[in-house]
Amino acid sequence: MSRFTRPEFVWPAAVVSLLLFGVGLTFGVLYFARSDGGAQVIGDYYRQGVAWDSVAAVRDRAAQLGWQVQVTISAQPGSDGRRTVETTVTDSTGAGIEGLRLEIRLFSPAIDRPVASTGAVDEGLGRYRTALQIDRPGLWDIEVAGLTAEGPFRVRIRREIFG
Repeated sequence: MSRFTRPEFVWPAAVVSLLLFGVGLTFGVLYFARSDGGAQVIGDYYRQGVAWDSVAAVRDRAAQLGWQVQVTISAQPGSDGRRTVETTVTDSTGAGIEGLRLEIRLFSPAIDRPVASTGAVDEGLGRYRTALQIDRPGLWDIEVAGLTAEGPFRVRIRREIFG
């Protein structure tokens, strides 16, 4: 019989192994829970709940108009650390919609307020360009808010940003 397979070594080794496994699992869960910012409290939750119908109507306006919004983010940040964000807005026929006043907002899915926000420059043919400071890779929500003759519209798109 081996020196380490005797009963007086097996049980203490099993207990120590389970304790180490539990500690390792706990630290792993804590690391992953905090790596995306964790759950956040929604600011002004009551007001947002009361106004939900009007907020949903604004978000649905682009769909009602038949508009499509596409967002492209540059793979690498520029020398100033900002990434170029190109937004294309087309109508139901695929023609670009010009002359919109667009604001691009960047949200982390776990945080209630925008991390970055800026206006976009109209480049014609429904293309708009701006630059945003995106400080880490991961999941981000890009909100495109605009004002039309019919009223405001808002579209939120979730993207995974690498590097």
